Amino acid sequence: MHGIVHAEFREYVVQTLGSEGWARSVDRAGLAGRTYSPNASYPDEELLALVLAVSHISGEPLDAVLTSFGRAIVPALLTTYAAFVDQRWDAADVLEHVERVVHRTIRLQDPEATPPYLTAERRAADEVLIRYTSPRRLCAFGKGLVHGLASHYGRSATIHDEACMHRGDDACLLRVVLEPRVN
Repeated sequence: MHGIVHAEFREYVVQTLGSEGWARSVDRAGLAGRTYSPNASYPDEELLALVLAVSHISGEPLDAVLTSFGRAIVPALLTTYAAFVDQRWDAADVLEHVERVVHRTIRLQDPEATPPYLTAERRAADEVLIRYTSPRRLCAFGKGLVHGLASHYGRSATIHDEACMHRGDDACLLRVVLEPRVN
């Protein structure tokens, strides 16, 4: 997984559990002393071990940790990939184009990076159907990203699970409906 996710997870944990919470998390995950650079790639298993450790330490369900982290990482991702996001876009546009513009660019810049493959179909001005497939099965993280992205653009999102890999489907289908702008 791309290092920005690992590095930002550390920031998220420090923000929510403090530096001691991060130290406890890496110890519990068996990764004591490990550091993460945003520009490198790391094994998926390390992030999962850290998320599981944070879930255990915080008492929050795994999906809640992933969703909360997904919301929290959005500003860093939008800053890092700002050159690839058209300034005229809104939340629905970003969702519609994230695979073609951002994920494709990540793969070109770093052949070791493995962002998930998404397809997005714009159903209406404020509705996007996202098909997510990844062996990581981190759809809760994706939902957090959607909510964080909507919030960044002054919106809220309702996500309807049309299908889910955790229920035995071959992909997750998330129908995202963006609510009117919050003034």
